[in-house]
Amino acid sequence: MAEVQNMLTFAMMLVLMVIVVILLVPWPGAIRKLIVRFIHKFMHSRTVLVVNVMLALFLFVIWVSAVRNEQRYSDELDSKINTITFESKLDLRIKVFREQRNSYIAGFSIFLIPVIYRLYTLLAAASPSDELKALREENKELKEKLRHSKKNE
Repeated sequence: MAEVQNMLTFAMMLVLMVIVVILLVPWPGAIRKLIVRFIHKFMHSRTVLVVNVMLALFLFVIWVSAVRNEQRYSDELDSKINTITFESKLDLRIKVFREQRNSYIAGFSIFLIPVIYRLYTLLAAASPSDELKALREENKELKEKLRHSKKNE
């Protein structure tokens, strides 16, 4: 069961890293706009929000479990350092290493979630939407009309 959890955590970290790379690549304007629109639709879905929260909680539980197990194996290794055989020490050190690795993977995955959200908000702010462009055009037209009305008076 623990191996399945670790594989899922690693897979989620890879997916999150791919999303970060996609967001960081300087795409041309049209492609960037498509990416922002897709993420906007994806981020504002209630179901997706619930799934994201559940995944974050899953990652947090995996992280806490890995830290707790690492501490337990480390304490066990420290208490038995002089009384156990070389093979047993090696086995405990491997367990400590494995739990440290799992805690780093889960912690990095948790860290990537707000990074992705922040990158999305920066991209969304950098690429003006069609509504914003329409409002700017309307604003220019109104300013022109105001100038013409002042000249006519």
